[in-house]
Amino acid sequence: MTNETLFQPLDAYLFESAKNHRDKVAMRFKDRSITYNTLDLFVNKIANALLTRGLNVGSRVGIYM
Repeated sequence: MTNETLFQPLDAYLFESAKNHRDKVAMRFKDRSITYNTLDLFVNKIANALLTRGLNVGSRVGIYM
């Protein structure tokens, strides 16, 4: 892994991972898992919803998990 890879924005890292490892597990919690492809689709859905609500690229958004 290069420094360029380490310091890219999270969305770029996710996009590359989804492109290269579509069906591999991205996250696992207890008995549930999600693939990179599914995670990418979910993140894009949230991003589009935020854009329709007036946020712009670079806006800060809090995340509660």
